[in-house]
Amino acid sequence: LRQLRPGWDGRHGKRVTQDAIYTTGRVLARLLDGKSEAPQFFPLPDGGIQMEWYADDQIEIQVDSKGEAHVLAETADGEVLAEGILDPQESSQLAETVARLVRDLSAQVTAERQRT
Repeated sequence: LRQLRPGWDGRHGKRVTQDAIYTTGRVLARLLDGKSEAPQFFPLPDGGIQMEWYADDQIEIQVDSKGEAHVLAETADGEVLAEGILDPQESSQLAETVARLVRDLSAQVTAERQRT
């Protein structure tokens, strides 16, 4: 993602910022364990990064160009499971909830792979 040049989206997309990259790394270190599924990564036009996990539930974390992480986790029916600003360097209920959701989602994905 750091290799993307300005205008990467065919319009005005900015380069992914160092702040976004550092915060993304901190978020992943805070949320993932050895059994966690890696998210999908997408650049954002403002220079940020979006991470996504999907199974029955979905978790999206947008890290803006300034390095602030915004979380939205929902069920397949649209019920909000967790939402807010996540500071990966602070212990918080939001961080604990999202880490648990990632573990649960990862277990679902692993179980599904074993069935197929």
